[in-house]
Amino acid sequence: MTSFAMKDYFGLQVLWPKAGQTLTKVEHDIVFVHGLHSGSISDWREEEAPFWPVEFLGQDLKNTRILSFGYQTNKSTLTPENPCEEGRVFSHGQDLCSDLKDDRKLLKGDPTITFIGHGAGGIIIKSVRVSQSTRIFERRI
Repeated sequence: MTSFAMKDYFGLQVLWPKAGQTLTKVEHDIVFVHGLHSGSISDWREEEAPFWPVEFLGQDLKNTRILSFGYQTNKSTLTPENPCEEGRVFSHGQDLCSDLKDDRKLLKGDPTITFIGHGAGGIIIKSVRVSQSTRIFERRI
């Protein structure tokens, strides 16, 4: 196994294949969405342990990209009131959807998307599913 030293970040980031590597054909995207009070990397990794989404899934699943979406959690609330206000959990789903659209413009084909969420990450994933802007993905999610 390789050492995967990363820090938490905001937005969508491709974790596998690693920078500088490419897949011949992308057939599947797996997107990890963290919960509250955690981060895009730290939610999926214990200290000093392998970063399992890349170390295990990335190595075993051919033609699959591993992505993670990070968002600010210290201002988030779980209320549906004014969902577009900065820092609201439901607006993070719109950000994720927008980031996915931008990222997938560079791909050939239309890979299937699998979301994996922890805690509030599941609510963000649900908001992507019900968003008007997901029509581009509706057959592939």
